[in-house]
Amino acid sequence: FEGLTKQQNEWLPFAIKDAEGIDIARMDSYVWEDGQILIVFSAEERGQYKQRVYSSYSKDGGLSWNTKRIDTKLFDNTWSWLPVIAVKNNMVLAMWEDARDIRSAIRLNISKDRGETWLKKDILISDVKKFSFRPRINLYKGDFYISWLQFINDERSSAKLILKKVDLN
Repeated sequence: FEGLTKQQNEWLPFAIKDAEGIDIARMDSYVWEDGQILIVFSAEERGQYKQRVYSSYSKDGGLSWNTKRIDTKLFDNTWSWLPVIAVKNNMVLAMWEDARDIRSAIRLNISKDRGETWLKKDILISDVKKFSFRPRINLYKGDFYISWLQFINDERSSAKLILKKVDLN
């Protein structure tokens, strides 16, 4: 995984070494005022069909990276993918689509320290009895709001939008 960071008046290349050999499906990122970078992405090892969700942060403008997997599973026979993030000060919420059960669901993980550590176990957000997909997350007036699409029936012929305010207390 390679990219560019702007430092002063020039663009410098960086590489996340822990992400070598994996195919990235989607990423979301955030940069704090002091230059710390966080990238959350879904990826799979080449030749595999098992997307996973990872977090990688750099405190030195992309020179070095710390990468870890943030979706938690007992078994790796399904996929987790399409992560999105929102940030408030040092708190990061990451959401993604997850197919560990029969139906796709929406799961969430939280970091209180800019992505350096995450909850040991991610949180199921959507109704496990409904097929849920395409998560979104926003910060509005200091509060996190999450949304996703959810099919009304197993035929997947009609979907509704679910919107929730996140209560972190």
